[in-house]
Amino acid sequence: MTCKLYQVLVAACALALANQVAGLAISNDKLKPLSPAPLRIPKLPAFAGVTLSGMEFGSNITSQTVSKAPSNTEAANPFTLPDFDQAIHYLEDRDVSLIKLPLSWETLQHNVTKLEVYTDVVATVTSRNAAAVVSLSMSAVQFSNFTSNVTVHKDGPLIKDVANASFVEFWGKMAAHFQHDRRVIFHLLSIPQGGVIPRKWNETIQAAVTSIRKSGAQNAIILPSFAPSNGTTFNTFRDFPKDFERMQHIQNPDGTTDGIVFDLAQTLGPKNAKSQRCQGVDVSDIVDPVIKLLKEHKRQAIVGTLAGGSDPSCTRTLVKFAKVVSKVCF
Repeated sequence: MTCKLYQVLVAACALALANQVAGLAISNDKLKPLSPAPLRIPKLPAFAGVTLSGMEFGSNITSQTVSKAPSNTEAANPFTLPDFDQAIHYLEDRDVSLIKLPLSWETLQHNVTKLEVYTDVVATVTSRNAAAVVSLSMSAVQFSNFTSNVTVHKDGPLIKDVANASFVEFWGKMAAHFQHDRRVIFHLLSIPQGGVIPRKWNETIQAAVTSIRKSGAQNAIILPSFAPSNGTTFNTFRDFPKDFERMQHIQNPDGTTDGIVFDLAQTLGPKNAKSQRCQGVDVSDIVDPVIKLLKEHKRQAIVGTLAGGSDPSCTRTLVKFAKVVSKVCF
């Protein structure tokens, strides 16, 4: 399947063949029970998608609830619902097959009612046979808790240990909530730009994946990716080999990697403060090494962010980028 191109902020494409798992384990000893069958989660198809932002803006530290249709008086509320009409337009008129729905960690931590609202948004997408990416966003301040050596209170646990446990628990609950719909995809975290990789981060991500699978959910899981910010650009393609080396051993409880995919992002910014023209990008040099690595290991990745400024130079580069990526959508 080939991804159709749109002038959108986010395009998501499967980049490589999914991991294939062998058939059921068979025991020659009839007295011994058969080993549990490994997960056989289908590979992701090719997607063309957009992001509907709003629900990840800021953090709501009050217990105030919001209605399903925001009013003018709620304009200051950082939990902003996306335009449902716009979502339906993308799904029904533009053949978009995936919508990414970022959600603020801080918002849900302080107001469980927001999950009901968010669930309605997800249902709007999946009820039209499109995939919905539940993407967790976190402020840089909140993310710093994962690297903090400060104790919660005297003789108590470290803040980072509490943050890790809360993160794992969060995804276990979200997985149990959405496991009935395989069209929901879990994006574990959108790492704040400039974030420092926490020690034992792999253990935290592995624990989150295990928690999701133990809930019974067989939904696809997108691993978080790190990339340093370089001025106005953000490029995880460049640092993907490091990300891959760090995360390739994250697996399901049965030892397989079915349904576990990598995240990629590319944003384009102006050359300098005096110009709106985007910096030149050699697309093939960026994309080809990633494709090669994924194919060698029979893994999948999703381009979760593809964005740029409004200058025509940015649009031309984004279209070229999308064309190159779309050639390897399976």
